[in-house]
Amino acid sequence: MLLALPLAAVLVAVLVVTNQPPAEDVAGRRPRLDPAVGRRAIGRLPRRLALFITLLGLSACGEGRLNDFLFGPTTATHEVPSPAPTASPSPAPESPATPIPTPTPPDDGHPDNTAAVAEVTGRVFFVECGGTEIPGSEYASEAPVGCRLHLDCTPRDAYHQPTRPRGGPAWSWTNGLTAGGARGDYTPALTIQAPGTFTAHVEIDGVHSNVVVVRFH
Repeated sequence: MLLALPLAAVLVAVLVVTNQPPAEDVAGRRPRLDPAVGRRAIGRLPRRLALFITLLGLSACGEGRLNDFLFGPTTATHEVPSPAPTASPSPAPESPATPIPTPTPPDDGHPDNTAAVAEVTGRVFFVECGGTEIPGSEYASEAPVGCRLHLDCTPRDAYHQPTRPRGGPAWSWTNGLTAGGARGDYTPALTIQAPGTFTAHVEIDGVHSNVVVVRFH
């Protein structure tokens, strides 16, 4: 509607100018009007009025209708929405491989360590009297006659860890005070027969142990 007012003013001005009579010349004389020219101007007036009314009506209908009339219809373009990207499925996490358990070697009383013997420890395992172990008799330094003395030895490597020796133990002890006991056992048991000072030590793979000392009474 706002476009109709300036357009109407322009068309009215055009009609006024095209339909004014000829101006006078310098001498004040009006030129003669050609009857044929007048008839043509009068004949064009209805067409100009019709054009003015048409443009005024289109401008009242909206700028789009006026633009279509003046410049031809425009083709509306519609934007086609782009398809949304499809999310790729995440790969399933791989489960960690289950470690294969290492079988435990059978316990035969010897450690799995096979390092060379670096030291041997000897000790009193316990004292047995009347077939019963005396409580707290480990590392005992004395024992009564008639009881049994149980010894023990352990071969160890350079890191003081128990190890499996290549050979067996060889015990040495004081004779005449005890009876029994196998000198090739790791834990020999001796019966105490007489009072006195008893000493013992053991050798394994050429390595000698400490000396075990027990007083019999």
